[in-house]
Amino acid sequence: MRSYVDDLKSSEKLLNAALWVVQCYLALRVGWTGYQQAFWTPEQMVLEGGMYFAFEVPLPVLRIIGMAELAGAAGLIVPSLVRIAPLITPLAAGGVILLQIMAIFFNITHEVFYQFLPEHMSVLLPALFVAFGREEVLPIPSRLSVTSRG
Repeated sequence: MRSYVDDLKSSEKLLNAALWVVQCYLALRVGWTGYQQAFWTPEQMVLEGGMYFAFEVPLPVLRIIGMAELAGAAGLIVPSLVRIAPLITPLAAGGVILLQIMAIFFNITHEVFYQFLPEHMSVLLPALFVAFGREEVLPIPSRLSVTSRG
């Protein structure tokens, strides 16, 4: 059975591999943070996770953000891996971008912007790479797509 990768040029194969590595990195990074916010107590988030804001944000809001991050982590990998609705992957990366922008604004209002800027950039920039790469440069074709024959 041929894979869509078999039809790529060598430079596209390298880019595809880089995109997969970054997608996995983001999924692990965002998934771990989402797990912490969805399931840890605020005390654990502060003491073990370094999330200074856990007592300032209502717990239901933290849980919703955590679930959104877990969904985003799954969306970064699963649709592209199974090649069913792979358009979800750049959308998930867009969701990660939106979450990071909101976190940056939150940190600006709490005057800790510069302290957490490297952490946000280490997620925001790779998410931009995946969103653009999987949407415009090298989208993964759906295995369910039907080609027209005429």
